[in-house]
Amino acid sequence: MEEYSSVSEPQRLALHAAVRRTLGEEEGDTLMALSPPANTDIATRQDVDVLRTEMTGEFAALRAEMKGESAAVRAEMKGEFKAVRAEMKGEFKAVRAEMAGGFEASRAETAAAIERAKNSTLRWTIATIILVQSASTGLLMRMLG
Repeated sequence: MEEYSSVSEPQRLALHAAVRRTLGEEEGDTLMALSPPANTDIATRQDVDVLRTEMTGEFAALRAEMKGESAAVRAEMKGEFKAVRAEMKGEFKAVRAEMAGGFEASRAETAAAIERAKNSTLRWTIATIILVQSASTGLLMRMLG
C-alpha cells in the first residue's frame, strides 16, 4: 500500500472547522462525515489490483487442490465399492452353495421318507393279502371239510 502522510486529530478538527466556515455548517459536517477518520489506511487502485491478483492466484490454487482431493476421494470410493462388490459376490456364492446343500439334503430326506412309506405300505399290503388268503383258505377248508 502507498503511504500517505498521516493527519493528526487536531489537524482534522481544524480542517473541519474551516470547511464549515467555507461551505456552511451542514455541508461541512456532511463532507467531513464522508472522509475517513485520522490515521486510517486508504486502499489505492493499485492496492486493489495487487489484492485481486493475489486472490486470483489463491483461488486457482484452492481449485486445483480441491480438484486433486476430489479425484483422490473418487478413486478411494471406487476402490471401496469394488471391494464391497467382491465381498458381496463371495457371500452370495457361499449362501447359494449352502442353500443348494440344504435343498439336496431335503430331497434325500424326502426320498427316504417316501421309500419308507412305500415299503411300509407294501408290507401292509402283503400282510393283508396273506391274511385274507389264510382266512379264505380256512373258510374254504371248513366249507369242504
